[in-house]
Amino acid sequence: MSCDVAIVGGGISGLYVAETLLRLKKETNVCLFERDHRFGGRIRDHTFQRVSNIPVSLGAWRVDEGHSAVWDILERFNISSTQLAKNNHDRLEARGFFANDTETVKQKAFPALNHGRFQNTTYRQMLGYAFSHRKEASNFASLSDFITEYLTPEGLQLFGHLTGFRLYYGRQQSPESVFEIEEAFAMANATGNYFRLDNGLSVITRALEMSAMKHGANLYVDQEIRVINENKKKQFKLITTNYTVTANKLVLAVPVNPMKQIEGSLAERIQNDSTFDSIGFMVAFKGFAVFEEAWWQRNSTGNRYLADEQECCLTVTVWDSRFHTGRSRGPKGEAVLQMSYAKLRCAVKWGELLKIQSKEYMDQQMLKALKRLFPGVDIPKPLESVYMYWEEGYRHVQRAGTHVSSFKVVEWAKRPFQGQDVFVVGEAYHPLKGWIEGALQSAENALREGWGIGNINDFKKQIRELPQEHMINNHLDWSLFP
Repeated sequence: MSCDVAIVGGGISGLYVAETLLRLKKETNVCLFERDHRFGGRIRDHTFQRVSNIPVSLGAWRVDEGHSAVWDILERFNISSTQLAKNNHDRLEARGFFANDTETVKQKAFPALNHGRFQNTTYRQMLGYAFSHRKEASNFASLSDFITEYLTPEGLQLFGHLTGFRLYYGRQQSPESVFEIEEAFAMANATGNYFRLDNGLSVITRALEMSAMKHGANLYVDQEIRVINENKKKQFKLITTNYTVTANKLVLAVPVNPMKQIEGSLAERIQNDSTFDSIGFMVAFKGFAVFEEAWWQRNSTGNRYLADEQECCLTVTVWDSRFHTGRSRGPKGEAVLQMSYAKLRCAVKWGELLKIQSKEYMDQQMLKALKRLFPGVDIPKPLESVYMYWEEGYRHVQRAGTHVSSFKVVEWAKRPFQGQDVFVVGEAYHPLKGWIEGALQSAENALREGWGIGNINDFKKQIRELPQEHMINNHLDWSLFP
């Protein structure tokens, strides 16, 4: 098979590049290969049989009002959305203590912080104190080192419990990258006003897929890319599950972990690059269930958060009232509850359990955790449930100890090897890590670099410092990461 442009990866960035090149008539022979049985990547929605009018997001789930690349697509395809209600956490738990606010958690569960430097300091003020030292971030290998230095080891524990990021070195990010993400939010005009698409984010990838096919794209699923070589004619040879492909230009829309599994001379050059090696990843776990009725409404108005050693980061979200106002019930009154959205070590706890146990067993363990959050409530068994473990990475970070700026990654990904038409795209290669806006802006970078198209301003020319108060508000939003 011969293609002028070969795209590896059928997530939103790969689909966007294929659709744009063909729609704007910049290319006529574009092939895209996806190893999964579906397109979409981290955009993965699920619909329960009993509540088919309420799609739930097993992956990315919201967009910011200021994310222009996303909104351009929504407007072009006339995709409807609804603004999300603000987070309302009405019950918190840490170390066996329950509370309704962060200050009570700090006082009861972390008594060591009631003495010394932070004796009369709120959690918000503690964050402010740490963030005021952000210019010192490059002196620390990891985020936990940075927080420990300025908030004490006990302050690190408080931060980990209240954010759900139970930190451990193997999956940590550099402290500089935390502030770079915040700067990227400002550069992307992020507002903190979030929207959910009425029919799930998968509507975007389906629209891009249909438009790309309409304009002549050759799209393939169930095609794992096993080898990527380069030949003397400056062409690329790809070996997939069923095809051998020759291409003149190559777009790699592949996250870090899958990229490491590809063999061949070109793949090895990418893998051995120090900039590529600086990118790490975070795992995540999500769980949803359908119940006969919204039993949680008896004593809850918002989210509940559990973060003790035994149950490990169970985040309960009243999915219907926050995300689907006006159509929040099934035909017989059934309701949906997001039972878990765990990250890092907590995600590993639940995810590894999912790999070796049945869904029925997972339901039992989730019900046990729910009973701790809703004491005295008779919690019924779910009618349906679904779980998703993002073992290969849910979002990406700059690895602890590397000190490679995410803005340097942007420049590298535009064209990793001068003189060769190779472009790397995706949220992993952009400062807006985790957000589909970052994936789209990365795709725009490749389109501008390789074909002279694209209308998003270059991030390198926009770097500016985000006000500290904005950063604190972001970190107080525990579902900050999409």
